[in-house]
Amino acid sequence: MTKPVSGRPLVRFPPGLALALLATVAACSSSPNGPVTTSPPVVTTLAAPTTVAPTTAAPTTSPSAPSTEPPTTAVPDASVEGIGDPYYPSLGNGGYQVARYQLDLAWDPSNGTLGGTANLHATAETELSAFHLDLTGMEVTGVEVDGAPAPFDRVGSELIISPAEPVAAGPFQVEVAYRGDPAGTTPEGSLFGPSSWHPDDDGAFVMGEPFGASGWFPCNDHPADKAQVRLQMRVPEPFAVASSGVLEGVERIDGGDRVFTWRTTRPLAPYMLALGIGRWVEEEQQGPVPMVNYMDPDLTDDETALFDRQPEMLERLVELFGAYPFDSYGALVLDDETPQAALETQTLSTFSRASLGFGSNVVVHEMAHQWFGDSVTLTTWQDIWLHEGFATYSEWLWDEADVGPDALEASVRFAYGVMGGAAAVAQGADAEEVAEELPNIFPPPGDPGPDQVFNPSVYLRGGLTLHALRLEMGDEDFLRLLKSWARRHRYGNVTTDDFITLASDIAATPVDDVLEDWLFQPVVPPMPQLGLAPVGQ
Repeated sequence: MTKPVSGRPLVRFPPGLALALLATVAACSSSPNGPVTTSPPVVTTLAAPTTVAPTTAAPTTSPSAPSTEPPTTAVPDASVEGIGDPYYPSLGNGGYQVARYQLDLAWDPSNGTLGGTANLHATAETELSAFHLDLTGMEVTGVEVDGAPAPFDRVGSELIISPAEPVAAGPFQVEVAYRGDPAGTTPEGSLFGPSSWHPDDDGAFVMGEPFGASGWFPCNDHPADKAQVRLQMRVPEPFAVASSGVLEGVERIDGGDRVFTWRTTRPLAPYMLALGIGRWVEEEQQGPVPMVNYMDPDLTDDETALFDRQPEMLERLVELFGAYPFDSYGALVLDDETPQAALETQTLSTFSRASLGFGSNVVVHEMAHQWFGDSVTLTTWQDIWLHEGFATYSEWLWDEADVGPDALEASVRFAYGVMGGAAAVAQGADAEEVAEELPNIFPPPGDPGPDQVFNPSVYLRGGLTLHALRLEMGDEDFLRLLKSWARRHRYGNVTTDDFITLASDIAATPVDDVLEDWLFQPVVPPMPQLGLAPVGQ
């Protein structure tokens, strides 16, 4: 995800210093290929800090063995809300895993309402006398479990279902009938405003992280429970529906409406499901996989031209990371008032018009997330750097290939200047004050805290962590690591410990301490190979 640099304060710190440090994030210097770095994020307060520490386990398969299954974890209690994320304890739900969502919905532009049914095909990991789904707002008109009506209750964002007979361990189905106006229904804390559902005069779209799917359909709204989706959406002409996966068909029905059917071929985290309802201009491209962009007709030629090189970008990322993990790719490009924001919705990355100001690297950033974030997905939100650090470094790798090694080094030096404080000092900030406040303003990316998961450190220091590892391992082993990581955990969930273990297995020399320092030390470590050190050292 790419987000704007302006936003609410990061933490409590001297206002003058905060402005100086954040200004250095925004002041991206130029290169022949555009901005040196294009992904400094907005920092939004998402939740109260928690002191619960996540637990991680070393992987159990060999580095060379690809896996298509999520890792096995302890079964969270289905009688309480939350899947067990230490940062956001109420997100998701325990006791079951969803295999597939079947969404049969209709949207009415005259009043902005959405309604229909959501059918969940799931597996109970233990006997369930009751279980939770996530759904914020919306009116639930009926619930069935395995075809039988089931009592339910609503408590905040929890839909609590108590079937007449306990659900036995194994496969089961839930059908929820619901309706309402999804605008303004997302739980407080998701990015991009009070809702993940964004209506406008030209239609509607969804965009929300770290959650948001539960604002428009009942689900297990946490990345640790990935599932396939089949979406049928009825809309009146001339509106069209763009979503993740492949378009199975468009059916015209009486009254001038059309039903669009989309299906994902691989599991996705619920918030990664793309949806755009609009009057799209479709642009097909020839690439390694079928590629279709859905462009708002009000975009200028210069804005749409940013996506002309998508096939070339995808080919380069395939060279770096291995086979593209999905069957299709494209861009959903909006004309809306959303700030500079883009989201790596699976197979169809979503871009606000303002995000195009970041230049072509924003296209690379969201494309790289298809490997790192969509296919290889975090297990808990503490490990968000495994998404954003990798996507940021992918921008630099693209610049290295497209412009030359000097472009990559310029990005590294720029990012280090921000994280290490030298850029703020160059703008007139006091060096002693910068050195003192750096740990508060830019927390370590491996454990940024629940209200700092989109701190610039997660992006820039996350990218620097990978470059420091590359300098330690050498290019050959480092690039082998990236491909092994993408292959081994394809379609699964991962932790930072998994990455450290795999890097240690591949590296010729120990790298555990390097990664521990870069990910968890309060201040960015020195990078002696480039003569870089934080202010005060």
